[in-house]
Amino acid sequence: VFSKRYTDFFRFHSLLCSFVHFTHKGKQLVNSIPKFPPQHLFSRTTDDRTIEKRKKELNNYLKGVLEIFNNSQKEDPWVPVISEFLCVKEIEQREQESALKIQQTFADWKKEKARKEKRALKFQKKGWVVNLEEIPDELVLNVFGYLSLDQLCRISRVNKRWNGLSKKPILWTTLNLFEGGYSMSPQHFEKICIRSWQLVNLDLRFCSEINKYTLHAIAMNCNPLALKELYLDGCENVDDDALKNLVSKYPNQKPESLKRLEENDNFAPFMDFEMDEDLKGGARGLRVISIAECRRVTESGIIHLRKLKRLKSLNVLGCYAVNDEGIATLVLCSNNFKELNLSGTSITRTSLLTVKTYCPKLKSITLNGCRLLSNEDAEIFTDIDYELNEDTFRFQLFPSDNTSLPSLTTNILRTRGSLAIQRVAQFVNKKLERELEVDILHKGEVVSPYLTLSDLPTDENGLLTLKFQLRSETLQLEEAERKNNWTIKVPVWVEDCDANSCMRCGSDFGIIRW
Repeated sequence: VFSKRYTDFFRFHSLLCSFVHFTHKGKQLVNSIPKFPPQHLFSRTTDDRTIEKRKKELNNYLKGVLEIFNNSQKEDPWVPVISEFLCVKEIEQREQESALKIQQTFADWKKEKARKEKRALKFQKKGWVVNLEEIPDELVLNVFGYLSLDQLCRISRVNKRWNGLSKKPILWTTLNLFEGGYSMSPQHFEKICIRSWQLVNLDLRFCSEINKYTLHAIAMNCNPLALKELYLDGCENVDDDALKNLVSKYPNQKPESLKRLEENDNFAPFMDFEMDEDLKGGARGLRVISIAECRRVTESGIIHLRKLKRLKSLNVLGCYAVNDEGIATLVLCSNNFKELNLSGTSITRTSLLTVKTYCPKLKSITLNGCRLLSNEDAEIFTDIDYELNEDTFRFQLFPSDNTSLPSLTTNILRTRGSLAIQRVAQFVNKKLERELEVDILHKGEVVSPYLTLSDLPTDENGLLTLKFQLRSETLQLEEAERKNNWTIKVPVWVEDCDANSCMRCGSDFGIIRW
């Protein structure tokens, strides 16, 4: 690549034309000289079509010049002119330098490769693992078990072997989308369910994209003998139809996840799939299910849960549309309940009598915020733990001192004490009319979204003060704090026997001598 002006081209063409009377390949050179590009070729323009046309004209001219140069002898007088104009000597010099660099790099690579092979042979004689491919699958799976969902998806793209290992069901026994703040479409979630035959705990709290299709994927692909706990708290799209899909039975053939497992891993046939009628569904073996804050669930959705015969714990906190009919039908079909959280529902004393009669294993029941119940109604439970409070809570919500977000209200807010902190963050987004990643703070510390308002200490007047700020602002403050806490200490050289702790954090360490 070289830069030339129009005057350079004109001067070169004029010199080339001075040799027109010389003979080239048995004919005069004038017949071989290409047509000179017109002057308008080098004028400034913005028309793409014109630019392409001018590039083509210039390309044809240079091709003609190169053809003359390649077919000429070194003794021809026009060869130095063309060589100087096209910078042939500079190009040849750069080619030689590049060739020398390539040769040197290749020689260094061969030397490094030989050194590594010699070192690997030395380690192999000692019985050490030299290549990652030599590590057994069991050990690799053990390491993969410490990875998060994001990291597991990344390593699946390293190579074919790691991709296969990352899909092993043993790595998918626990799946928590809430903790990582993941958002996943039903189609992608189904792909995860297909590889999750040994899934035990599934946490989908406050995932906005969880709907009836997601729960249908659980029913069609999960293992009812493995899946024990399912948390759907705050999933706004979970309704009666979604719970109906959750308790669906397998089709006549085996689920897709089990088919792939048997094909790839020589997995033993799932005997109970044919034997136990109650377990013919991915969620039929659930012990714990929580649908707190799923406000679209009514008594019809609770009635669908009667097919979960092994259910021991149920949480319907905040499902105000749930009434006596749904609870009564559910407990009549299952006598295994040990924990019930019916806070915020519309049940009456009738439901409590039914629960007391048909749930002999019940150990605790929570009834906070049930406005149709009184303390006398809850006293029928004489031998179990029960809780019945008004569940009203007062708190204030202000922007933090380090945020750019505006103030929402100066009034004291009243709500349920069992309201999750994640709901408070959603309230902030709703007021701001934007979808932002917001952190809720209490006394300068970020509050876990798992907690409820009642879990936080109040002031002497029973009032809780919370503040909010952007997640990005929280990260900036943490980074600034880390930099401020970094103290530079002058290194002190001591004997090996005296160097037994880190100068920055004070942690003990050992000296390894080779």
